[in-house]
Amino acid sequence: MELKIGTSLMLEEVNGEGKYYCKVVEEGEGYIYIDYPIHQATKKSAFLLMHTRLKAYFVEGDGVTYHFLTEVIGRIKKEIPMIQLHYKGKESLVKHQRREYVRVEATLPAALHSLDGTFEPFTTITKNISASGALLAVKEKGVFFKREIQ
Repeated sequence: MELKIGTSLMLEEVNGEGKYYCKVVEEGEGYIYIDYPIHQATKKSAFLLMHTRLKAYFVEGDGVTYHFLTEVIGRIKKEIPMIQLHYKGKESLVKHQRREYVRVEATLPAALHSLDGTFEPFTTITKNISASGALLAVKEKGVFFKREIQ
């Protein structure tokens, strides 16, 4: 896990006011510089005030998401205008579990069949569904429990 130049970030204001996208364009000891962020909803450049507290997310090459808390600590204009964010380094990164797909509560009939014959076909109900699969209520030995199927 490493934050480096070119890494795409998603920023969320800690107070919940806005979400933005940007890239790391420069790094230094205790800080990073980002390009001016783009507001997620309006798709326009955003102006972040000094000391705005943010939660920054990025995804590593293996698909794992990390986040860290940061704050706007400066601005600079070189080849492009940049915003300086506080960054303590790798020790400040927290592994973050985020679902790729939204889950929707749904109780629907479901029938399962094994393609390789490892189990007998059976019927059950879903508890929730998403683009990546479904959570099923499965009765085993007379007791219902939940099992995720993808």
